[in-house]
Amino acid sequence: LAVQLETFARNPAVEMVFGNVEQFISPELEESAKAKLSIRDKRLAGRYRGSMLIRKESFWRVGPFEPSMDFAEFIDWYMRAAEHKIREMMLPDVLTLRRIHGANLGYTDRYKRVEYARVLKRGLDRRRRLSEE
Repeated sequence: LAVQLETFARNPAVEMVFGNVEQFISPELEESAKAKLSIRDKRLAGRYRGSMLIRKESFWRVGPFEPSMDFAEFIDWYMRAAEHKIREMMLPDVLTLRRIHGANLGYTDRYKRVEYARVLKRGLDRRRRLSEE
């Protein structure tokens, strides 16, 4: 948080700050469980809710997360932030550690990935409506 707050102080035009996410397989898992998990990229640019710090007024300009979604709600919100032209900065620092284990929603609820398509459709529909106005 200190790094992100310092970024806001040095860059008043920046409204949202992200940092990198470092993923790791949970060390307490048995070897057989670890073998079933994989991490494609250990370190990722963290456009991820857990690595975001946003100015309060900018958050409310975009609006809250969609309560009817329970899987892709951040992607939906982030698309709306882009539509509102929220100025963001990605820091090179690792600001979030993400523990991979067998109970991550990405593993247990794979069938919910269809929600990504719904989110994209909502975004495209919004863009179409805005271009018609």
